[in-house]
Amino acid sequence: GQAKFLVKPVYEAYLYADSENFTFPSQQAFTFALKYRVKISKQQIIRETLHQWQLQHISVPEHWRELLENIIVDVGADDTLVLQVNEAQTAALLHNDKEIALITDSSFVRAFAGIWLSENTSKPGLRNNLMGLP
Repeated sequence: GQAKFLVKPVYEAYLYADSENFTFPSQQAFTFALKYRVKISKQQIIRETLHQWQLQHISVPEHWRELLENIIVDVGADDTLVLQVNEAQTAALLHNDKEIALITDSSFVRAFAGIWLSENTSKPGLRNNLMGLP
């Protein structure tokens, strides 16, 4: 799938799962990847993450804000951020194929991936494309 701001592509999104019948939230491992088409600062990503959680009515504990500050990085055009989620719903975050964080808070992982994959996403068309839904 692809997300745009006005008409300019911001990123391409990819979902990799072992099952064609992937559902979210899931107890199976999956990988979610974003390939950025533009430069975006760490602070812009954090602001947008918090905004998306607000739209989904997710209560954000203070330690999640601190976690975002510690794991999110500036991205440039053609950079990738990849969230590799295991069966326990903890995850590794990779920036350009280099692991930058291990996330052990499964609620955070679910909320973060849910920005794109939850039924409450603000981007239902993108979600449907990622999950192979009509």
